[in-house]
Amino acid sequence: DKNTDNKWQDWFMGRTASNTDASLSISGGAAQTTFLLSGSYYRENTVQSERDFFRRGNAHINLNHRSLNDRFGLSANAFYTANDSRLTNISGLAIAATPNYPIYKSDGSYNWATTNYIAQATAYNTTNVGNLNTNIILDYGLFDGLTIKASLGYNKIDDDYTSILPSTYFNPAFQKTGSTLFSK
Repeated sequence: DKNTDNKWQDWFMGRTASNTDASLSISGGAAQTTFLLSGSYYRENTVQSERDFFRRGNAHINLNHRSLNDRFGLSANAFYTANDSRLTNISGLAIAATPNYPIYKSDGSYNWATTNYIAQATAYNTTNVGNLNTNIILDYGLFDGLTIKASLGYNKIDDDYTSILPSTYFNPAFQKTGSTLFSK
């Protein structure tokens, strides 16, 4: 239909993006012991799809202590960060597509006379990353000029990636099944 205008820019970039950014920190202590607790949260979505997002959360704990005679010291830190996201696979060529290209056939299925960008926008990727980093330092003064010190740490990173290409992503004349890729 030559009078149809699919408004591709509205389909693919016509939404309003928003974000949330919040943080909280508490600290305190006394002469020998201090502490810090903090955390933050961030979330944003995209102009492309209401289902697409990026999210991040952080937590931090810190504790420092010195003995009354100042011979013993302890410093402990722990950080944790988690990110997750979901993004639709959208081709940059989609916004330049013919405005009157029929998205669907009369039976309701996707029209595959040429590339169907709406069908291909059913594909998406998810990523989840977690990072834990801890450290503890212990020191003890045996006598003036001689202190023994131990520093121990631990770090763990988890990364999960998934790419979903449902059967609707493909032209059924060439491929009838979807595919999924998992990565750790």
